[in-house]
Amino acid sequence: VSGMAWGQGELIATPASVARMAAGVANNGVLMPNRYVMQISDSTLGLGEGIRIAKDTQYAQLLTSYMTQQSANRRSTFGIPVAGKTGTPERIWKGRRINDGWYVFFAPKQSGGGHVVVCIRVEGTRGSSSAVRLAGRHVIPQLQALGYIKGFAP
Repeated sequence: VSGMAWGQGELIATPASVARMAAGVANNGVLMPNRYVMQISDSTLGLGEGIRIAKDTQYAQLLTSYMTQQSANRRSTFGIPVAGKTGTPERIWKGRRINDGWYVFFAPKQSGGGHVVVCIRVEGTRGSSSAVRLAGRHVIPQLQALGYIKGFAP
């Protein structure tokens, strides 16, 4: 358990699954059903009920606060305050130890309620700083330019 808590060992997750979990945090502890299949034949599927992943919304708010604080020192890189978490999971492939750099973040939508969630994975890098740089140089500016996100209120 200690190894998992510190992010060591195998990571069995995809960027989409990590982003989905972060979306549950951003949505006050409610994991919304995926929308990968929206129609079967001529039948449109309705949006199902969300799954509560936190007994109390305070847990999700505490994680959001932690993620916002962790990313606060990157505001000059990002241009806006976001809620994010870094990670550098190790994996073994063909007998070689490899580090991947991860950065998952969310920011309020420019208009309407809710958040936009992004997870970046850079394979075979020294650490999460490469994923953070990619977010700051390309992803966040593009999302802002397209009118998708704004920063959290200071």
